[in-house]
Amino acid sequence: MPERNVMTIVPKLAGPIVKVDPSMSREIYLSSKGLNASSITAGLEKRNFYPLHTKHAYEDTTDSVGDHFDFGTLGHMLCFEPGRVSTDVAIWDGGRRAGAQWSDFKDNNEGKLIVKKETFAEAMAALMPLIGLQEFRDHTASGSAEVAVFGEYNGLQLRGQVDWLSTSIPSHWDLKTSRDIRPEPFGRQFFSLHYDLKMAFYRELLRQNGLDLEEHCIAAIRNKAPWDAVLYKIPEEVLDRGWEQMKTLMDAIIECAAVDMWPGAGLGSAWGDLVIPYYAMEEQDQVDWSA
Repeated sequence: MPERNVMTIVPKLAGPIVKVDPSMSREIYLSSKGLNASSITAGLEKRNFYPLHTKHAYEDTTDSVGDHFDFGTLGHMLCFEPGRVSTDVAIWDGGRRAGAQWSDFKDNNEGKLIVKKETFAEAMAALMPLIGLQEFRDHTASGSAEVAVFGEYNGLQLRGQVDWLSTSIPSHWDLKTSRDIRPEPFGRQFFSLHYDLKMAFYRELLRQNGLDLEEHCIAAIRNKAPWDAVLYKIPEEVLDRGWEQMKTLMDAIIECAAVDMWPGAGLGSAWGDLVIPYYAMEEQDQVDWSA
């Protein structure tokens, strides 16, 4: 059998790229090669890893659309690059986005982030508690937003785009929204959505580029009124464990790429073992067929 590249889902390059590029646009970043943290963890469900889901996540180029996406993009801009809002955002207050008026507005604002008036007002209100925190302002006094970072693992090209890389207080920041940002509920979300693995992934790419930062932080914003915000520093032991888990997942991806086989729900087997809920076989739930 001919030797295959480490990753059929990432075409072979002259060699893995390791660099940091604060000036790289979102469009160029998205067109670049490499696995990101979200694609890798897309295959992680509970305690099982399904490489098929990771392969799909990497190859799927469908753009996110809708008010939720607009809110997130605008939120990042308001937090980290407020100076761009006046030039890069267009506010639509004409009702339903259809018809001649909408077409003209879209054409006149090509290349800008177009958001509804209501979305803009909500984003402004949601971000005010965060922007009002002196500690957050200190960390974002200088630095770069949406920084493209590239690295490698055993020949596997990796890429990421960090929300904020601070130079005022050397640190890496990620912005997250949640319905409950209190320490315990947000902690559960942090691990259930694999933020630990993703933050560890970013830390590793930054380290490969000579940026061994002491602080890796999350700015958590409540996504509904009353608006609220909390800052969290991620402990090193959490990131260490997250990176070890990431390496295990990437080793599995490398093995799948070598034979071009990507197991899904059956984990390589056509037959699965049905898991019967504990309540399904209780005596009171059984039908008396003799009646």
